[in-house]
Amino acid sequence: MIFKIIYRTILTSSSSLLWRLGGALFFLFFCTSLFATISVTALKTEGMTNPLGIDVEKPRFGWKLEATTEQNVLQKAYQILVSTSAENLANDNGDIWNSGKVSTESSIWIPFMGKALESNSAYFWKVKVWTNKGETEWSNVANWSMGLLSENDWKAQWIGLDKAMPWDNENFNSRLSARYMRKEFSTRPQFIFQVWDFMNYS
Repeated sequence: MIFKIIYRTILTSSSSLLWRLGGALFFLFFCTSLFATISVTALKTEGMTNPLGIDVEKPRFGWKLEATTEQNVLQKAYQILVSTSAENLANDNGDIWNSGKVSTESSIWIPFMGKALESNSAYFWKVKVWTNKGETEWSNVANWSMGLLSENDWKAQWIGLDKAMPWDNENFNSRLSARYMRKEFSTRPQFIFQVWDFMNYS
């Protein structure tokens, strides 16, 4: 009788241990699947990260896929949104370009096909991808700014005289005297801070 009780106790303990071990393994598998994500990273515009002042009227985009646990992940399609503001992009409003779902495995040198881009303007973009393992979330927002695309956009003037000096002979020499700008001034020692505003520079 005593041996039967001990035997049943061992079976009950073993069964309970197996159930607990099985439950732990299931929970671990569930958590691994839950946090196994595929994300879009390393967004590039013309091969650069958030470039300033580019002069390409139809810039090209690129990105990478990053998987935490999945293997053999292949891109099947993508969608790109380009906007004039990060706020619009947060609302999935591609007011400059919404590529729609484009079926392709390519993820580099994807040409911009939206509205005409303007000189001295900033743009924001993001992308999501469909893969053989599912659809990704939208990527983080990337951005770039345009430089001056036309000679008419240049408003600055050269510093210096735009006429001959009294001793220059325009009929004899095509080369005029060198132009120099000199001004003497005195100052006190102090810290000088300089900030470049690329977005409003003209």
